[in-house]
Amino acid sequence: MRSQFKYKRALIVLNCLQSNASYLKNCSNRKKSNIDMITYLRRIQLPISEIKKMKTIHIAGTKGKGSTAIYCQQLLVKLGYRTSLFSSPHLYDVCERIRINGANISKDRFSILVDHLYQLLMKTDSEKMPSYFEFLTLMALYINCTENIDYSILEVGIGGKFDSTNVPTNKQVCGITNLDYDHTEILGGDLKSITNQKLGILRPSVPTVIGYGQSSISLNQIKTVANKLNSQVYFVTKSHIQEMLKKHPNVDSLVKIINFSHAQLICQILTKTNSQFVLENIDIDARFQILRRKNVVFYIDGAHTSLSLNYVQNWFLSNSTSKCKILVFYLTGNRNPSNLLKNLQKIDFDYKFIVAPIGRNHYTHDTANYGTCIGINHIQTKTGPNFIYFNSIHNLMKTINLIKKISKIDVLITGSIKLTGAFLSYI
Repeated sequence: MRSQFKYKRALIVLNCLQSNASYLKNCSNRKKSNIDMITYLRRIQLPISEIKKMKTIHIAGTKGKGSTAIYCQQLLVKLGYRTSLFSSPHLYDVCERIRINGANISKDRFSILVDHLYQLLMKTDSEKMPSYFEFLTLMALYINCTENIDYSILEVGIGGKFDSTNVPTNKQVCGITNLDYDHTEILGGDLKSITNQKLGILRPSVPTVIGYGQSSISLNQIKTVANKLNSQVYFVTKSHIQEMLKKHPNVDSLVKIINFSHAQLICQILTKTNSQFVLENIDIDARFQILRRKNVVFYIDGAHTSLSLNYVQNWFLSNSTSKCKILVFYLTGNRNPSNLLKNLQKIDFDYKFIVAPIGRNHYTHDTANYGTCIGINHIQTKTGPNFIYFNSIHNLMKTINLIKKISKIDVLITGSIKLTGAFLSYI
């Protein structure tokens, strides 16, 4: 009980920091985030000399960077390396963002570290505190320096060039996953600008592995930047994908194959070892996940860009067998639901539901997940009369349970990591 109280108190402390959304609204803040991180590291008594020794795999991209990072960790653990992983966002609780050898840090350790680092930061300059994401990045780096870690995997939050993860570590390999339009108000409205931001993680003479399916615009930019940095570039090719498909014929999603192929090439370059890890043994919640229940099959993926939703559409059409099909949708930020939903128009849904990513009630200690759940009215005005709206997953499930009594149904849940996390927590 005392342990749970400490954890809740740690969440409250963390949530008192500036939220990511409000921090990112200020462009000048964002452009000095990785510079500010150097000051914050000194304030938590973590020498830059220690950070520079940290062997890291740094992964940026629009889609697939989280899955690729997780696959990298699984592969390296299988090969006998001790690894840490820093990723975002989280599905269930914030401890997921920092994993040692695939296991979340404990709530006890999380609570102790939040208190310790917060006190150090407050003592040195209470008026200048890191944002929510910066604080968690600091925590991840602190753990990396205090654990016996062989390789640390850092997933970029947004962009790359100015991201708080882009600190002077001893980068071993950089990974760039599929690049697409997202966070355009921050990264720029054209693909060249977005690509340039992502490539900001590259370093001179550090090898770079590029994910499959890049546009010609991004490819040209990648080659130009890598050439200037004398960074050797490796590409996940069509032959890589075809070879992986032969080895894993039962995998139900091409995207899993693409991301796993990327992770495998990263690890091969890093370790000079050709890992034969079997993909079917790697399950990632809310990434092309299928849950079967009596009279209902849930298809769950947190896709929230046009490209990723198009992948989800193809995956659902390839696997769905029930005549009755239901869409459950939500999105965050200032994304346009009408534009995104066009990528699901090949699916003939019988019902379309919009639901706030809230289980049973409107209170949670985790304001990082709750903070963007209030804009359902905005979504309603953009989607029109063909959608039915629910203020909680609990109320949505009442309707789904009624429908499944009549016939077997397939339910696609997508549009937001927050929605998929809330749904999986509920069921």
